[in-house]
Amino acid sequence: MDYSKATSKFGVVDYCVFTVMLVGSLGIGFFHCLRGKNTTHDFLLAGRSMSPWPIALSLTATFISSISILGYVGEVYGHGIQLMWSLVGNFLGVVVAAKVFAPIIYNMKLESVNQYLEQRFGSPMLKKLVMSTSSLSSLFYLGLCLYAPTLALESVTPFSSNTYIVLLGMVVTVYSSCGGMKAVVWTDAFQTLIIILGVIVATICAVVFAGGPAAVWSVASEHGRTQGLDFRMGLHVRHTVFNVIMMSFMNFLGHFSFNQSTVQRLGTMPTLDKVSMVLYLNLFGLLALQALLFFCGMAIFAVYAGCDPITLGFISTKDQILPYYVLDYLGYLQGVPGLFVACLISGTMSSISSQLNTVPTMLWIDFLSQIEYFKQAPQRIQTLATKILTFTMGLGMMGLAFVAAKMGGLIQATATLLSILNGPTMGVFLLGFCVPFCNFKGAMAGVFSSVTFMAWLSIGMQMYGGRPEMLPLHISQCPVGDLNATLSDLSPATPSSAVTLDELSDEPEMEDSLAGFYGISYTFLSAIGMSVCVVVGSVVSLLTGGQDMEELDPEFVLPCLRKYVSRKSKLQETELKKFLNTSTSFTAEKSLEQKLTDGHQPD
Repeated sequence: MDYSKATSKFGVVDYCVFTVMLVGSLGIGFFHCLRGKNTTHDFLLAGRSMSPWPIALSLTATFISSISILGYVGEVYGHGIQLMWSLVGNFLGVVVAAKVFAPIIYNMKLESVNQYLEQRFGSPMLKKLVMSTSSLSSLFYLGLCLYAPTLALESVTPFSSNTYIVLLGMVVTVYSSCGGMKAVVWTDAFQTLIIILGVIVATICAVVFAGGPAAVWSVASEHGRTQGLDFRMGLHVRHTVFNVIMMSFMNFLGHFSFNQSTVQRLGTMPTLDKVSMVLYLNLFGLLALQALLFFCGMAIFAVYAGCDPITLGFISTKDQILPYYVLDYLGYLQGVPGLFVACLISGTMSSISSQLNTVPTMLWIDFLSQIEYFKQAPQRIQTLATKILTFTMGLGMMGLAFVAAKMGGLIQATATLLSILNGPTMGVFLLGFCVPFCNFKGAMAGVFSSVTFMAWLSIGMQMYGGRPEMLPLHISQCPVGDLNATLSDLSPATPSSAVTLDELSDEPEMEDSLAGFYGISYTFLSAIGMSVCVVVGSVVSLLTGGQDMEELDPEFVLPCLRKYVSRKSKLQETELKKFLNTSTSFTAEKSLEQKLTDGHQPD
């Protein structure tokens, strides 16, 4: 692919803007490395002393990665706005997490979310199993997240994808392993502002070049990009109203309820009210950014509606359309391409740094801190161990990034990878909170069966499911030179006025039942993984006698289910003791007062 035209527009000013972002991120990390306390608690949890605003920005940056920036725009460009229904699911997921699960977990004062499983089921083994699956999931995500911006960087600069994987991976690994939670949060906040600025500039300019918001909607509607009301119920329809809302609801509910990254950040808040404030601030920021990215995808399609660069061979995938547009239309504005690249890199590093802080926290609290050597080790050794863990995770992330390119489209690839482990992980937490009779044996069986089933299904989908098909793309309005060069490589039978990459598909015809199974929409993966875990866990629990309700602490289940649990919780016992002590003191005081009133001397 020839990117000479594009790379020539990435000038000195752009490199300077890009460099400032990298240096700024490193500077924040080193500042908190030198300023922070040399304790493991401060390194991992920021001493539980953070303000809501940087935490909210950090959570926003964690979810809006370069995968989201490139993937959402490319998704709308190639497939239309069906994915916009994720905004509804995202809203519902965060609200349920804030109202139902976050208060319970926050009040437990957990350092690792997996500690809940150990306390609920009385099993360190289950805690370590879920820690392992969560760590693997995070490591896979880190590799894909690091790879994603190289799609843009490789197309706008003369350096290779491998070069950027090493450069970006080392920068984010260094400041994450050096500065800890405070460095990660404040760097995320700084990078979130860059993301917002870059997305706004790209969207506004695309709308202007397309002729205004009305023109954007008109062109997108004419070419089928605004047909978002698909209410079909088929399992093989890639995006419908129902499956998109379900997927996004489950992803956000799991992320904001049972994800270590979120629990760890919310644990830095001093009160539950501030936890709710962080979640709702984050919800507003996420929905606004996602809506802006969807509209940006429509605007860029309106710009290229008559001369598609994918069909012309200027780019190879839909995920490259945003960086191509920035260089093609905004390359003459010095600094703008650099700002866009900084935006993508900020999205990447903010998401990566969050996970690089999260996974070592789980490994330390759930595993290493239980080893006798580390229990007796001084704080300096404990903190050094967590930093080494973070650095090692960074190296593993870079290794996986080199193979992430084989996964296909970014949004679908991410959902497919994460659902292998996220669905089972969410399922075991729901077993704990929502199924009081579930015991340790049921939880273990649910996790094992769900992970095994999801691995088989996801691998089969990657091997036999095929790539998603795009809506028609056209080159009828291209400049004569570009059009002639492209048509010379096309089949004579292909109409030049409407070159179609793939036909719009309804439910595909499957050769056999197994192929049909592998053709299930990726939007169902999290729900399938969660359902298998919950069903198997519930059945096995019933077959093995279930949980003894007399031994179950009511704090570990949802408030609406606590009436089925007999044992008084530790909190109830503590409050009862306080009440009895207060009552005893009050009775003694009244007795003394009565004696003095009656003229008696106190004993």
